[in-house]
Amino acid sequence: MSSHFDFDGNDSPDAATRPGAAPANRSPRERRASRRMRIALRGCLVAGTALAVAAGCGGGGSGGDGGGASETTVVAGDTQELFGGPVSLWARLAADGSLEAVGMTMPFAAIANAPVAPAGTAAAAGCGHQRASLASASASADGGGGAPHGSGDGPAGAVAVLKFPDVVREQTVFDHLELHWNPSGHEPENIYGRPHYDFHFYTVPVSDVLAVDCANPVQPSPDRMPPGYALPPGCVPEMGQHAIDPRSPEYAAVDAKFSATFLIGFWDGGLTFLEPMVTKEFLMGTPDFDFDIPVPAAFGRSTAYPTHFTASFDASAEAYEMEFTDFVAVQ
Repeated sequence: MSSHFDFDGNDSPDAATRPGAAPANRSPRERRASRRMRIALRGCLVAGTALAVAAGCGGGGSGGDGGGASETTVVAGDTQELFGGPVSLWARLAADGSLEAVGMTMPFAAIANAPVAPAGTAAAAGCGHQRASLASASASADGGGGAPHGSGDGPAGAVAVLKFPDVVREQTVFDHLELHWNPSGHEPENIYGRPHYDFHFYTVPVSDVLAVDCANPVQPSPDRMPPGYALPPGCVPEMGQHAIDPRSPEYAAVDAKFSATFLIGFWDGGLTFLEPMVTKEFLMGTPDFDFDIPVPAAFGRSTAYPTHFTASFDASAEAYEMEFTDFVAVQ
């Protein structure tokens, strides 16, 4: 299985031709219905508590036939102000208590107000996101390092650090989110040298992230690497190593432009984060997009792992809803 993205519910031509590309788990109609439910549920969040959705907050069946509202529970995680808008984490539970989605809400203000570096400013160095070709002479020989990845004061320059609610940390791979804003992009500049957000959804606590020193990186065993991904040289202190999908659009041609991609992070041989990485220019256009997420044969502990990521823009609320769904058991 390989990750890919589509816009407004349509697969990109690249995704349709990739070997091993997985079909979408839900039809466009089902995804639209799911989006309507997310919009209705947003107003039912209560910080730090679980709330059984009252009449009017539930959603109809995925087929949109209005066959009765289903009781849904939303649990809020952390919220943090970012560039003039509150970014928040949450989880959505089904009536039987099973976890349906793990997500975040990002207001348009946090995108529009993110400061961009003046034209001609060099991309941040030492960030370890290497070109797909493992034989590329431009890959960092020294394993990256040095400069902060983002523009904030959190780990590796994170501008926001938010913890998921307990139910997420107890039942899934996820622990917390670290948002990195890159005003001039980062290396390699010819690919990722555009202003963009890195959404690091970590599977380990902040203390483990801070301990990443990039000294003697350990290569993950083949069963820990999701199908279709490759791990080039490079490591970012207080972050880790970044595995890429060589079939992603930004690697399709020498002059291909990066807009949105999905990376998978490692440290000390273990999978430590899932990372959608998206440019400001792309997000400003407010397209819907999604990725299929490949599953490793082994994860290292028994938990639930997502197989799909969806980002939908709600014009009425002026915010993106980004969520992980379709969890499977891993060990």
